[in-house]
Amino acid sequence: MMEHREGRIGARFTRANPPARLLAVRRVVGRPTALKLEAALKKLRRPQKLHWADEHPLWETVSTAATL
Repeated sequence: MMEHREGRIGARFTRANPPARLLAVRRVVGRPTALKLEAALKKLRRPQKLHWADEHPLWETVSTAATL
């Protein structure tokens, strides 16, 4: 997150509008898996996203294909 704020990497939107708090973090194997997981989460409605964040620990490791 620090890299996003400092402008080294990441989307311009994220640099301009940093997250207020971190709801969940998942370590995944490879960028493609991370992108699939991110896309799946973005398709959820806000209540579903909050429920997902409540159901998953702050730090979780995913070693295979992204699944919600």
